[in-house]
Formats: sequence, C-alpha cells, structure tokens
Amino acid sequence: MHPPFHARTVSLKDAAPTAGVIQEYRFGRYCEDPDLPIEASRKVLAADIESALRDPASRHIQVFDAKGACAGDMIFRLSQWDTAHFGFNVAVINSILTAGTQGYEANDRATRSMLACFDAWCRENKAKCVFAKVPALDLPVLHGLEASGFQFIESWIWNKIDLRKISLQNDPYGKVTPCPLRKAVPSDRSFMLDYVPGAFASQRFHADPRIPEDKKDSLYRRWIETAFAEQIGDILVMDGETKPAGFMITPIADMSAAFGLKFAKWRLALLDPAQRGKGLGEKLFVSLFHHHKREGVDIIDSGLTLRNLPSLNLHNKLRFKVVSSIVNFHRWY
Repeated sequence: MHPPFHARTVSLKDAAPTAGVIQEYRFGRYCEDPDLPIEASRKVLAADIESALRDPASRHIQVFDAKGACAGDMIFRLSQWDTAHFGFNVAVINSILTAGTQGYEANDRATRSMLACFDAWCRENKAKCVFAKVPALDLPVLHGLEASGFQFIESWIWNKIDLRKISLQNDPYGKVTPCPLRKAVPSDRSFMLDYVPGAFASQRFHADPRIPEDKKDSLYRRWIETAFAEQIGDILVMDGETKPAGFMITPIADMSAAFGLKFAKWRLALLDPAQRGKGLGEKLFVSLFHHHKREGVDIIDSGLTLRNLPSLNLHNKLRFKVVSSIVNFHRWY
C-alpha cells in the first residue's frame, strides 16, 4: 500500500515552496542542454514559473505526500486568446513538475492526482479542449496524461546553433550567399498573410482532426496579425526581386544574467510559396546566421515539429543540434 497523495488548487499566496521540486528537475529546453549549467537552468525555470503565476488567468495545483511535502506542481490557465479564436473554451497547461527523487511510480501517481484535480476544474469551467506540451523524457508525466484521456498529437524538438563555434565562411554556409535582412514594415503584413495557405499543413493544429478546418490556417494568420500589432520589431524580412521572399519572427532574449548568453528565438518562418523548393529556406537561414552574428547573438533556438521533414532535414544540413524533445497532447471534453 502506497501512501496517498493529496492534490489541491492553491492561490499564489498560499502556494507551498516548489524549491524541492525544482532543485531536482532535469527536463526541458535548458535543463536538458549539456552546455548549460544545470543550476542556472533551474533558476530560469523558477523565474518562468513565477512569471506564469503573475498572469491573473493562471491557476495552480500542488500535490503533497503523506508527510506534507510538495511532490508536484502544475500551472495552467483558460486561454482567452485561443478561446476567442476557436469559439470554445480552451485550457493550456503551462507546466507539470514532479520531484525528481521520488521515482517513476511515485511521480506517476503524483501526476495523476494533479490531473484529477485539473479535470474537475476543466469540467467546472466548461473547457472543451486542453493543450499540453511536456518534455518527452519525463515519462511519468507523459503516461499520466495518456491515462487521463490526453491524446498524442506530435513530437516536437528544440534545435540550437551556437554562433560562437561556427565559421560562416565554411561549408555548407560558404556555398550560400547571404542576403541583407531588414525589419518588417506594415506593408509586409499582406504578403505574410498571402503566404500562409499550405505553409503550416504539418503543424499540430492541422494534425488534430477535431479542430475545425476553417480555424487551422486562420490561427497562423491571427498570430501574424498579432505580431504586426504588438511585436513588429521582431519580424525580419528577406526581400526578393519584386516582393518579400521570406520572413522570420525572431525575438531576441538577453539571458546574460543566467548564462552569459544572448539568444535569438526563431518562432515562425514563412516563404513565398512560388519559390518553395528552390533553396529559399536555406538562403533565409544562412542570412539569419549572418544577421544575428552582427547583432551579437550567441545562440539561435529553433523549434519544429517532426512532422515537418523538409524543415528537419534543413536544420540537420545546417548543423543544428537537437537539445530537447517535446510531446504535444490535446484532450477533448
């Protein structure tokens, strides 16, 4: 007979310290990167959790063992953005953490206990769909999600390029002539929107047959419109002869305090559909290498779904290094 776990929804002011969970945690983009100090990575994780909890929409579940120690921590929210787009209540799980020293069985039970509490919250708040993204190495959490009615949608990976360790003049980069890139202007918006149809057919929203067809490409159009409205400075443009040939939404994260490094985050790439399959993606990527190098960027982070084989092969060709694998799950009520 195993001692019971007790899960409950808690407010930020009533939350028990999660340090015991975080100090053993070893999953995710930064904690799985062997080039980064694990203690600094855990501090970044703790800061991310604190940031998530400052969102008024965030909710918090913790699970406690028989001795009253915190054995797991879960943060989630009802996503107003996704709810407005899809037309039904969508919940998003930000993170599920369990204490790394407990072992598989205890972490599995802790996860299921938190998810049972979360399930009650979803039913009370009439959530129709839940999105969860969790590290693939965290098997107790993955198995707990599966046992709780979540379905696999896709595997997803974090790739990185360390610009400090490569020579842009050497093969394969030296064979590609980089183009100058510029910041987007409002007139670029219509081109980006025109390039959306068919560009994201391998992404996770297209992989879920329960998502209405008219809400799939329109989701990416809405992301682009939001980027132009709120973060146009993060959009870089590669021009063609008569119109833009490629775009990348790529905010810069100065993580000097944690790692002494500056990161470029590649969020969304988009190419002129008339020029796809002609080496345009490689030209855009190499041009971004040169651009970021001049900006003083140390690390480029690029995430992609394993369903997108052309992009995966391009990342491999350009010597990106996989540092973390993620699994996306959806649950429908």
